[in-house]
Amino acid sequence: KICLDLDIEVGTAIFLRRVAEMSLLALAAIPILSSCGVQTTSLTAVLTSISFALGLASQKALSNMAAGIMIMIFQPYKIGDNVELEHVSGFVYDIQLSETIINTYTNERVSLP
Repeated sequence: KICLDLDIEVGTAIFLRRVAEMSLLALAAIPILSSCGVQTTSLTAVLTSISFALGLASQKALSNMAAGIMIMIFQPYKIGDNVELEHVSGFVYDIQLSETIINTYTNERVSLP
């Protein structure tokens, strides 16, 4: 409901909700485990190392996701807009987190990262 008041698109609202849920879960898990007697310092170090390794292994995918987030935030184009991106011209069919799907004038669907 807040997103409707702020004029945020549905896809952006869903993404923001998921990020908030995962962040709250991660923030709540560490103190809960600590209060149960689990040593969280080593757990935090392991999770940090795993996050760092995954980040290095998936740099291109993360770059595409960051671009998708920027498109959702700044909205240089919206679904249904007539666009010319890279070597493709047509209408924006869908904007996803990691790609934009264009419906070309010849009725082909092209996915651009």
